[in-house]
Amino acid sequence: MKLDAKIFLALFYLFAISGLFFFPDRSHFIGLFSFYLISIGIYFFSLKSKQDYLFSTLLGVFFILGIVSVFSIPVLSNDFYRFLWDGELFVKGVNPYGYRPVDYIQQIDFFSAKYYMLLYDGMGSLSQQHYSCYPPVSIYLFGFCAVFTNDLQVNIMVMHVLMLLFQIPGIYFGKKVCEIIGINKKGVFILFLHPLYLIEVLGNLHFEGVMLPLLLTCFYFFHKKLIFISSFFMALAIHIKLIPILFFGAFISCLSFKNLFKFFILSMCLIVFFSIGLMDQNNMFNFLDSLKLYFGKFEFYSFVYVYFQKINSTFFMTFLNIFLLFYAFFRFKKGEFYWYESTPIILIIFYLLSGTVHPWYLLSILLFAPFCKMKTVLVYPSIGFVSYLFYGIGDGYILRLIYMLSYMVILGFLWFDLQAIKRRGSL
Repeated sequence: MKLDAKIFLALFYLFAISGLFFFPDRSHFIGLFSFYLISIGIYFFSLKSKQDYLFSTLLGVFFILGIVSVFSIPVLSNDFYRFLWDGELFVKGVNPYGYRPVDYIQQIDFFSAKYYMLLYDGMGSLSQQHYSCYPPVSIYLFGFCAVFTNDLQVNIMVMHVLMLLFQIPGIYFGKKVCEIIGINKKGVFILFLHPLYLIEVLGNLHFEGVMLPLLLTCFYFFHKKLIFISSFFMALAIHIKLIPILFFGAFISCLSFKNLFKFFILSMCLIVFFSIGLMDQNNMFNFLDSLKLYFGKFEFYSFVYVYFQKINSTFFMTFLNIFLLFYAFFRFKKGEFYWYESTPIILIIFYLLSGTVHPWYLLSILLFAPFCKMKTVLVYPSIGFVSYLFYGIGDGYILRLIYMLSYMVILGFLWFDLQAIKRRGSL
């Protein structure tokens, strides 16, 4: 029996992604990159050749991979250890913003159990030395994953299942947004079947996989002009990861001043409300200090680090935020601002000027790939996987050269995209 080309590609894609889920060691970059190269090659070939898969087929591939991932243990990132550690603290009535792991494990006897030592050792020395940098709603979800048992593998499976469940509203409302904008509903799988999304969300359990479905839900109700519901999901998304705060500037011209004011005020009030019980004026500075570490001192796959090592990226970030605010108001007056093109531009510039750019951070750019014609929203996240080379060869001239080449490609695509948008008159 002759296999149809589409079936063959789908099966090979399942094999390649599954290989990444169960890859034994992130330091073996050649093997790791081989699986990624196969999967990203099939992904772009399917997009370019416009393989006509049914929506149900794409959905089936996604959930098969989701079920397979439930039995995997993340190896490309150790963040899940800290997730479960913070969850355990919350379940035991301890505020994760009030104690650093290195202090707490020395003081409390019941943390001498093997399970807690696995979490402590697994999170790494950097995380051990700092307070939690995850917003409160993330902590609640970590607590849910940790509440059932003290078995590490079981809790990881619970986290996998939770992550998979969040994809259901993401796909549903993402499909609805595609239909509202006037594009094929299958476009939602440009995001959900991208190899980086599958690896970082279903494989490595990064909570961008919760934030992005919440944002898609927010976008749907935003288009329906249901301001309270939209602001509710925006506040939840910000409480998973703080990056959606940047989206407010892009929404300026999409609403009347009255509705914009309501959207912003409601979102801010809900953000404060969701913080009650965990964050107060005392431990808020612990949270902010940890954020400052990751975005101010720690550097990873950073354009600023590669080209301008002597320059503080905080200056760039401050300048960027001021510039984007003025630019948003300027476009608001002209009435030419499109959130699904303007927001990814803001994010791309933001990450180009950030000191730390882990691959999963770039998923917030990939979020706009179904709706946006910019090629950079696909290229930047796809190339970002090369940052895992750091774990194979360490820092040095070869790594920086590879980073430099990758950013030259990204900047090239960004320049062409901006020129295309300028010709269309929407920039």
